[in-house]
Amino acid sequence: QAPADFVLAVLLVCYMPGGGISETYQWIEFFAGRARATLSMKAAGYRCARLDVAYFPKQVDLGMNTNYFDILSTSGFATCIGVLLSGKSGDLLVLLGMKCSSWSRVNIGTSLRSICCPAGDLSKLNVTMANCMAARTILLILLVSALKATWLLEQPFQSMLRYYGRFRHLTYVMKVYEASWYMLHYGASSPKRHVMFSNSPHINKLWVSRLLGWKKSNNVETKPCRTYHDRSGKKRFVGTRFLKGTEVKSREPTQWGNMTAMLSAMDWSNIWEDADLGPVCKYL
Repeated sequence: QAPADFVLAVLLVCYMPGGGISETYQWIEFFAGRARATLSMKAAGYRCARLDVAYFPKQVDLGMNTNYFDILSTSGFATCIGVLLSGKSGDLLVLLGMKCSSWSRVNIGTSLRSICCPAGDLSKLNVTMANCMAARTILLILLVSALKATWLLEQPFQSMLRYYGRFRHLTYVMKVYEASWYMLHYGASSPKRHVMFSNSPHINKLWVSRLLGWKKSNNVETKPCRTYHDRSGKKRFVGTRFLKGTEVKSREPTQWGNMTAMLSAMDWSNIWEDADLGPVCKYL
């Protein structure tokens, strides 16, 4: 169910020196940030891995041209594939808290995303980069599913990602469950509602109850965003200084037979251009 160039990228990672498949990790967190979830899983005794663009050692000159912790870079996406292949098949849980800024309804005035046009304004670099990140995230989810593992994709409740074509593809090829919750019910100062997508029905346990009585005791000064009307009278949103605080943050491969024959038989018209995997395969 995956595009041919992604299958090629996975095979290239498998056959890299030091690559291949191992059964190391039981928990992997992408877009980890402060990695509080990973710290909790590690404390519970699980073997864990965490990745985030901010983990790249910028102060150290490693002779690298790309950030190997960045899913948008060639080495970064290869790293993501390699880490997943190090997961324990059938006993692996993967959390992907994908960056949501371009997908939030607060940003639609800039991104021009809508239900009818979820890809947004493709003339803007930040929009095309967000689309690339989303496409690559969905590809990683397909790989997680192929490993017979469980994945979790977290977004703000009003994220436009659910309407994006690559996410819709995911819902066509497998059963995708959805559950929402209020962060206030889990100790956060903000009520901010989030949604989780997964291939496991157990995510429904995240829901606690409706949010009752919060507005009565809400402190306006700690709201993560505020509204105003521009000169044309259109309602606008702007984040406050409290917005940032609402984040939640080997064995040799099986023989594939005749590789040339297998790759030649694949449908190479099935390419996700928004994922931009050509440079990744070339890099590998």
